[in-house]
Formats: sequence, C-alpha cells, structure tokens
Amino acid sequence: EAVTFENLAPETTYDYAIVAVYDAIDGQGKAPHILYQAQARTEVLVAFENVTIAGLTATFTLGGAEYVTALGLYEEETLLRELALDARQVDHLPIDKEVTLVATYTVGDKTYTTTYTLPVIKESEGLVIIDGVIRGIGSCTDTTLYLNHPIDLAAFTVFGNPGNPYSFPIYEVYMGDGVTEIADSAFQNCDKLQKVVLSSHLTKIGDSAFYNCSSLTALDIPEGCSTSIGEWAFAACTGLTSITISSQITNIDASAFVGCSGLTSIQVQVNDKNTVYHTLGNCLIETDTKALILGCQTSIIPTDGSITSIGRYAFDHCQGLTTVIIPDSVTNIDLGAFAFCEGLTDVYFTGTEDQWKQIVIDDIGNDTLKNATIHYEYHG
Repeated sequence: EAVTFENLAPETTYDYAIVAVYDAIDGQGKAPHILYQAQARTEVLVAFENVTIAGLTATFTLGGAEYVTALGLYEEETLLRELALDARQVDHLPIDKEVTLVATYTVGDKTYTTTYTLPVIKESEGLVIIDGVIRGIGSCTDTTLYLNHPIDLAAFTVFGNPGNPYSFPIYEVYMGDGVTEIADSAFQNCDKLQKVVLSSHLTKIGDSAFYNCSSLTALDIPEGCSTSIGEWAFAACTGLTSITISSQITNIDASAFVGCSGLTSIQVQVNDKNTVYHTLGNCLIETDTKALILGCQTSIIPTDGSITSIGRYAFDHCQGLTTVIIPDSVTNIDLGAFAFCEGLTDVYFTGTEDQWKQIVIDDIGNDTLKNATIHYEYHG
C-alpha cells in the first residue's frame, strides 16, 4: 500500500523506515520492530543549469523558474546585485572573488534557496578590456572589441597568432579615449580585422601593430592623436585603400605602410596645421626635407619643386602603378622606393636625359623603375 509524505523540503535527504509494533512477550507493553529502513532525497525544483563563463559574463538556464521569487548575485552573505527574474546572464563579474548565483523560491508556505558558485576569475590569466570591462583572454569568444581603458596591449598578440590556443578572430575594434598606446605587434596577423576606430588620445602605434591585417580597408587616425607610427605598423595591409592622418602626427616610420598594395587615397587632416607632413596629389610628403615618404597607385607627384627625393619603400608593392611622372626637382630615389611595382612600364620625367642620369637611384629594390621606359622632357 502506497505511503505519501507531504510538505517535505525540496533538495533534502530524509531517513524513513517501516516499523511494526508487537505486544511484548511479558505483556508489559508494545515493542517496535524495524522491518525496512532507507534514505531518499526530494527532487530539485529549481536548479542552475548549463552555466558557462565567457570572460566576465556568466550565462545559464534555470530549471523550475516558475517557482522563483528572487534571483541575485552574492559574495558570501552580501547581495552584490539583484537580477531580474527572467535574467539568464550576469555581466561584470568581479575579479579574484568567489561569487554565487542564488535563486529564492517558494513551495507552499515555505521558502527555499538554490545556489551555484561560479569559478573565480583570476587577474593573472591575461586581460583585455571589452565593452568597458576586463575579460580573460582564454575564455573570450567575441568578434568585436571595445577598448576603453589603458592596459598593456601587448597582450593582444594572442589574437593574431594562429598557433596560440587562445587566439580567436577579431573583426572590429573600437578604442575609447583611455587607450593611449598600441603596443608592438598588438594586432599582428589579425587577417579577419575589417574595421578599427582609434582613440583620439593615442600617442603611439607600435612596431608591426597591425602588420598583415589584410582585411582592413580604411585607416582614420583622428584629430587629437599626437601619434608616432612605428616600423611596419600597417605593413602588408593589402586591403587598405585609404589613409587619413591626424594633423598632429609627427613621426611616421618609412616602413609603416610597406606592401599596402591596394592604397588609392592618402590624406592629412587640416594640412596647414601639421608642421611635419602634408599631402598633395595622394602623396604623403615630409615638408622640411621635401621627401615623398608614401605614394599609391593614384599618386600624382607634385611638379612644383616641393619634392626632391622619393623615400624608402614609398611605392613598395604598388602593383596597380603602371606609369609615374617624376619631376626634375627629384635628385634622390631611395632604397626600395619602387620595389615590387611589377606593373610599372613607363616613367615620364620632366627633365632631360642628362638630369635623369644625375639622380641617385639606390640599387636595391628599384629594378622595375630602371627597367621601365623613360620618357624625357615630359610636360603633358
């Protein structure tokens, strides 16, 4: 015959037994005899399930949610945050602290709690700032970074290293004003990176910071940046078509844009405010030295005497460059100025053949220039 126990607490272990009572042999009362005994645990009415941690965000499902009357995040006995009853995600988890999800629920006239203690997130795991909060690199699976705090961006090298078990694809990066430097090799080889919005407080873009970010299509260094751009900083960014540079930029390494074969537009914002560089005809020019330091396949080299030299790697890998007009004011063409310009077939020089022969052309990396057809005294 079935026996029913009512008003038991959920998630509780009970001992139970079947006891028979017999008359004592001596007739002096009744003696109990245990016929069967066991333990049973009442079922879980409310439970945190499928809990996952991604950076500083915990997500979960909640079995028996219909019984829940309160949901919160606790550190020991202290309520850190009250959660909505339909919440299934907790953001901004603290670092180096043990915290617990607590669900309060009611059955009949009694109240119970179910808890789930989350793993402690260690600061030593390596951090990035995403959407204004610190997240551990090892568990981050986001494809967009929102960087709003000055940190050691050298930690970002994990993003681009295919052999690193923590690497994951980054498609867009947004930097808040708290980010003041981008470390060497920070986003190197992030070949999925398509968009970068830089902080207006940058003072440095490190060596190889965006090297081989081949999906990056545009670069806008905003006004306010007094940035130096390091060696190979944007080298091999073959998808880059346009560059706009802050008027406060004062130091650009000659190799910074080597191999940016897709470039068609180069501009300095507010040309007359930049004391070091200006642009003209899609050419980036170092004003005092009169050196053309960066050109592209649509460049028209000024013939007004403002260019006396074509710098190292200036047109490196400009494979779409088929013709170029070089003014007679040019006296020096530096190492690799026209390296890998495989499509270059014709050079139009505004001076005489004798003047052309007086130009010092570095022997390294300028074979395509030397092998092109030279048209002298061009004034077209």
